[in-house]
Amino acid sequence: MDDDVVAGVTVSTLQTQIDPQQRTTFRLSTQVLETLKGKAPADLALVAAEDAVGYATLEPARSRLLSERFVAFVKW
Repeated sequence: MDDDVVAGVTVSTLQTQIDPQQRTTFRLSTQVLETLKGKAPADLALVAAEDAVGYATLEPARSRLLSERFVAFVKW
């Protein structure tokens, strides 16, 4: 998969991990509903570490993520 992917997804699981330095990482397992650009697998695993750009968006929305539909922009 060399192309970037844009896909409609549903979040099926959300895991929160805390490393020994007490930094938080979110791991989202998603099911691809529709591929809009590129070639996407049936499932995408997305990760946002505490120092990543998207983390600040995910952190306050954790309780609303499960079973919702989103557009995922994935850069390989």
